[in-house]
Amino acid sequence: MENKLKEEIIEKIFYPKDIFFNNGIVNLYEYLTQKNIEILQEDLANNSLKLKFNKSDEIKIFNSIISEFIINNRLVIFTKNDRLYWDKNRNDFVKDKRVDIPSGVRNEKKNILFREKLNKLGFTKEEIRLKYDNYPDKKINSFSQIVSKAGDVIIHKEHNDYISQYINEVLWKDQNNEISLDSKIHTFEWGPGPFADMLPNKGEKLDKWDALIYWFGTRIKRFYNSNFYLYINSKDLEDLFNFKKELKIDDEKIKYKDDKTEEIKAIPTNIDFRNQLYKNDGIKNPYFYISNSEAEFELKFFMYLFSLIYHIEDSYEKELEERRKNRKEKLYETLKYITFFTYTQEGDMKSSLNEYSKAYKLVKFLKILKEYRIEKDNKNIFTYLSELITTLNLSKSNKELNLNIKSFANNLLNFKNLRKNYLEASFDVLKNDKGRLGRELYIFENLYLKEIKKEDLEMDLHRKSKIIGEGIGNFEAQIDDKNLLFTLRNIKNHKQLISYFKNFKFEVLKNQEKAKLNSEFLDSLRSILEELEQKTENWELARDYIAIYAIDKYKSSSYAMKKI
Repeated sequence: MENKLKEEIIEKIFYPKDIFFNNGIVNLYEYLTQKNIEILQEDLANNSLKLKFNKSDEIKIFNSIISEFIINNRLVIFTKNDRLYWDKNRNDFVKDKRVDIPSGVRNEKKNILFREKLNKLGFTKEEIRLKYDNYPDKKINSFSQIVSKAGDVIIHKEHNDYISQYINEVLWKDQNNEISLDSKIHTFEWGPGPFADMLPNKGEKLDKWDALIYWFGTRIKRFYNSNFYLYINSKDLEDLFNFKKELKIDDEKIKYKDDKTEEIKAIPTNIDFRNQLYKNDGIKNPYFYISNSEAEFELKFFMYLFSLIYHIEDSYEKELEERRKNRKEKLYETLKYITFFTYTQEGDMKSSLNEYSKAYKLVKFLKILKEYRIEKDNKNIFTYLSELITTLNLSKSNKELNLNIKSFANNLLNFKNLRKNYLEASFDVLKNDKGRLGRELYIFENLYLKEIKKEDLEMDLHRKSKIIGEGIGNFEAQIDDKNLLFTLRNIKNHKQLISYFKNFKFEVLKNQEKAKLNSEFLDSLRSILEELEQKTENWELARDYIAIYAIDKYKSSSYAMKKI
């Protein structure tokens, strides 16, 4: 009797594999804990998911889960377009919406349709043709699109019937209830090969429960913004589950009320940049969510993630203060063991998966920016970063390809030097009259140089170059000229930089009545000339910073003079 009972209970255990399988495990577990499904046990423990159920209930349980999944995630849909079907109840054609599998291949779309032989229905082909000719909306489909040469006709069915057909004729056509790892799961490049290469043996088929987990891992509970997708991963399933649970990922697009029209609008992302960053961090740009590259999307996502963690205590006001602090610290700590994967989708094409493992370091840096306040402006450098991103996005003219923000985001994500990004953008905003990088740039750059361990080499030169650059920029604004600014870009070596300073002195002598150079400027210029005599290789560093701050000061001084 005991052996018989054991045979009637199925136990399935799922262990970590890859990013999608891991996500599928925790997503399925969350789903099962929220639904009233006849499973005897579902446990996420010991870095695995364990399911127990009666053998006699397996088909019912599985079909219940997969059916709801298909409906919720629109794997089988009715499109806006009409087509003709044969209605068996009316013995006539009927017009209804076309059924489709959005991610399916041609054969799958064909196999989901119900067909019956005309002779089984009790009609000849000529009789059916007469019905077709008399139907008022026959132009929707040609006769050959409804009735095949083999003599079968497409039958009208309800949505639930198509879901059953999808399960039985598309997914589980294999009598062993196995499925190939193909477009029904996910297709994109993974490094040098396709996603299927993650499996030990190419062409290997999946058990239907493994396939179900892959579906739960690829289609839900991930972040997206237009055609960019981001997945969270960890080798520790419990860490992954708890981290995702705190993020409260909703698959629906964000909706908001338009300030002018008061219409409810949906934007193509499930990341609530607008509320999270505006309400908590003063980031006022309502279009901040728009990204034109994967790197820009990643950077903005991590700003959102940082804000979410930083302000997490506000979401649990009823909890004890110590517990709220522990919750935040646990998220920071877990972030050390979390990686993030992104890919871009253009139509049916998907880019390779890119793994990012520096999130903990980046979020800690964003925390430094957040907590560095400029009391005079009641502002912090985290908010300034959002303004800098906006300026970089607007720096090019509308007719130019703007790679400034993409390059900046890539370098910041990987903690590479940003100086060349500032330089390129500075000349763009000067040429196109597109705002300015802002006086907070100096603070941001100093904090960043400390973060990437460049402060000993660059910070003193940075400070002196800023003073010199601001002196040059202010002078150019006073004489209403940009020549000395654009000339900086053409300096190619140490000798040309020295010649530039001599030329600048000559221009000052020509315009003594407008020149306003203080002792700090003169001391810094003298000091930097002496330093460059000793270390001529630093000429480019000095040139870049001088140009950046000269342009920014020119822009601010010119604006101030126009207001007088």
